[in-house]
Amino acid sequence: MKQAELATNAGVGLKALRRFEASGMGTLETALRIAIALGVTDAFGALFEAPPFNSLAEAEAQSAAMTRRRARKKSS
Repeated sequence: MKQAELATNAGVGLKALRRFEASGMGTLETALRIAIALGVTDAFGALFEAPPFNSLAEAEAQSAAMTRRRARKKSS
């Protein structure tokens, strides 16, 4: 499919489509419109999966465990 045809089918501007293809930059709406036009919307499901937590306390505990910490300075 040519870029102009895809842009028309997706309802986005050709310039927006070219920018998205070249850099991956664009709005979520543009990405979704292109995915719909290409018939590849299944990949979007993974973006919005529910987190694997049973409670807010679990989420906070995991977040605290993943916090980056600075290394200690070497003593002279």
